Amino acid sequence: MSGLLTLAQARMACGSLFTTRVQNAAGEACVRLLLEQVAESPARSGYVQFALWFTGPAATSLDQATFLLTHDTLGEMPVFLVPVGQRGELIEYEAVFSYPEPAESVAT
Repeated sequence: MSGLLTLAQARMACGSLFTTRVQNAAGEACVRLLLEQVAESPARSGYVQFALWFTGPAATSLDQATFLLTHDTLGEMPVFLVPVGQRGELIEYEAVFSYPEPAESVAT
């Protein structure tokens, strides 16, 4: 994926799977994360701000770090994930995006 993830792209991906690869004691493991929720956050004028909530298996929990996530439609993107809770056999993760609104193209 080139450029920043947009709120519209995130909303379209809600309910779909992302994957990342991590090293563990057994070698490399593929971890599947379900994007369960996308929420726009209040932001000061001129900024885009939203949060993504993922769930993944507790058996292969991820530490707080930046992971290269892969999505079938969006491609690859680095995302900073923070574990925020556990629900049964699932770990919940949050990723927060905040950046200046892209300048609109001006036709000349």
